[in-house]
Amino acid sequence: YGIEIWGHDIRESDILVKLQNKVLRGMFDCKRSNDAWRISNDSILPLEGLYKRAIERLCMKHHYNSLPKYFAEEIMPTKNDNPDDHGNGYTLRSRNRTCYDYNDLPINSNSILKHSCIKIWNKLPFETKSIPYKKMKLYALAGYDL
Repeated sequence: YGIEIWGHDIRESDILVKLQNKVLRGMFDCKRSNDAWRISNDSILPLEGLYKRAIERLCMKHHYNSLPKYFAEEIMPTKNDNPDDHGNGYTLRSRNRTCYDYNDLPINSNSILKHSCIKIWNKLPFETKSIPYKKMKLYALAGYDL
């Protein structure tokens, strides 16, 4: 639990990585961790993958506006809310593929969570980052108040 907070600091020598490898070897009855990972066929994510997925989900919730207000405003990075980018006139044919990215942080910022969100979210494909906005537009067109 809380991988969003401590996951940025995962190293190969970390005790949790060793524990995950040990459990995997036991699950697949292997003597070597590499063999167990190969047998798993990527059905089990390593801790680094779990961290990345947790950050992606957190950012998706932020873009869906489903995080608590204080957390979204104070803890999460700032969204690129330029109305020219994805306002009323925005179309998916636009050449601006950064309209759903997070703004960069000032150099003196020391928020690891914000840096991780910016790095991981901004690397996602445009089609993935635009999902919340497509859904919200559909809800608005159907007359639902978000």
